[in-house]
Amino acid sequence: ESLAVLPLENLSGDPNQEFFTNGMTDALITELYKIKALKKVISRTSVMQYKGTKKPIPQIARELGVDALIEGSALREGDAVRITVQLIHGATDAHLWVNSFDREYKNILAVHSDVARAIAQEVRVALTPEEVASLTKAPVVNPEAYDYYLRGNDHFQRTTQQRDTRVAVEMHEKAIELDPSFAPAYAALSEAHARMWWFYYERTRERVAGAKAAVDRALQLQPDLSEAHRALGYYYYWCQLDYERALEEFTIAQKTKPNDARIASGIGFVLRRQGKIEQALANLKKALALEPLSGDLASETGDTFALMRNHEEADRYYDLSIKLAPDYPGPYYLKARHQLRLAGDTAKARAVIETAQRLGLGSDPEVAYSRVLLDLYDGALQLAVTRLPSESWEALETQFYFLPKVLHQAQIYGLMNQPQLARSHYESARKMAEAKIRQRPEEALFHSALGIAYAGLGRKQDAI
Repeated sequence: ESLAVLPLENLSGDPNQEFFTNGMTDALITELYKIKALKKVISRTSVMQYKGTKKPIPQIARELGVDALIEGSALREGDAVRITVQLIHGATDAHLWVNSFDREYKNILAVHSDVARAIAQEVRVALTPEEVASLTKAPVVNPEAYDYYLRGNDHFQRTTQQRDTRVAVEMHEKAIELDPSFAPAYAALSEAHARMWWFYYERTRERVAGAKAAVDRALQLQPDLSEAHRALGYYYYWCQLDYERALEEFTIAQKTKPNDARIASGIGFVLRRQGKIEQALANLKKALALEPLSGDLASETGDTFALMRNHEEADRYYDLSIKLAPDYPGPYYLKARHQLRLAGDTAKARAVIETAQRLGLGSDPEVAYSRVLLDLYDGALQLAVTRLPSESWEALETQFYFLPKVLHQAQIYGLMNQPQLARSHYESARKMAEAKIRQRPEEALFHSALGIAYAGLGRKQDAI
C-alpha cells in the first residue's frame, strides 16, 4: 500500500539527458499519485536523494517507510523511448515483477499511464472507474516542448532559490511557446511566477498577473487538471492571501492526487495562517510522511509545534531538519531562537549558532543576526553594537520583515543610554525605509521599519 519510485537510471550515457530521466521519475510518481488505494507514494524531493546510491533496498525502504520500491531505467534514442521498471519488495529485496514499455516520444504520457496501471495491477490495488479514465487519457505531446517542461520542473523542484525559480519560468515559457495547448506547462509556469512573488525575488504586479493568466489558461485547456488547481491554490495563498479560496482549490486538487506532498503542505500552511494549528499540524505531518527526507518540511513542522508552545516536539523536529539538511542555515537559527523564546536558554542557543558557524554558515544574515540577539539577551550591549557594523548585510529583508542594521543599532544605543548615537542611527534608518517605500509603497514591511524609526526620533504621530 506504500511505494517509492527510485530515480530511474539514465542509460543514454549522456549527462545532458539527466533532466529527462529525472523527469521520467517525476512523471511516474505523479501518475501514481492518482491511485487512492495507494496509501503513500513518496514525493520526488525525498527519492532523488537516492540517485546513484549504493544503499541496500531494505535500508531505503525503512528510511522512506514504504512496503515496496520501483527501480528502473530510461533510454531515449531519437524519437523512441524505452522505460524499464521493476517492482521490489522492500523488506526482503525480492524482485516481484519487471517490464519494459516502448513508445514514440510524442506518446510519452501514455508510457507513464501504462506503467502506473501495470504497477497498480501488480500490487493488487483496485482502480476506480475515474482512475482508469484518468490513466487512459494520454494526449500526444510536442517532444521539444515537453523537453523544456521537464527542464523547468527539474529546476523548480531542485531548490526554492531565485536562480532555479527564474530558470523554471524561462523553461516553461519556452514549452508554452512551442505548444500553446500544453496545460501542465501553464500550471507549472503559474507556480513559478507565484513563487517569485512570495519569496520576494520580484515583487511586481506583472508577476501576479502572469501567475493568474497562466493558471487560467491551464484550467481553460484542462479543467480537471490537478496541477492547475494546485497552482491556483498557491496563487490565492501566495499572491492574494485569500486563504478560503486557496483551501477550496487545494481540496479540489487533492481529490485526484491524494498523495501529492505539495498539496498537503499547502493546506497545512494556509490552515496555520488561519490559526487552525492542530489541523495545520496534521497536514504538515502528512506532507512530511510523503516527503520523509525534506529538511524544509521538518523545519516547518518544528515551527508549528513552536507556535503551540510545545518545546520538546519543536526541538525534535528542528533537530530532524538539521540532520536531513545540515548545510542549510534555516533550522539552526530557528532552533536557536526557539531556545531563546520558549526555554530562555542562551547557552544552548549559542551552541546551535556555533555549530552553524563551524559548518561555514556564519555569514548567513539570519545566523549572524541570531548572534547579535544572543549578545543582547546576555546583556552584552557593547559587544552587540560593535558586532553589527562588521556584518556583511545592510538589512535583513525577507518575506516576513525588513530590519535595517542601523535601526537595530539605534535601538541598542537607546538601551545603552546614548541618545545622540541612537538618534543619528534612527535618522539613517528613516532615510533607508523612506527610500524603500518610494520604490515599493505597497509593502507593509517597509512601513513597519519606518514607523519604528519615527518612534525612535520622537515623531509619535508620524509613527502611528
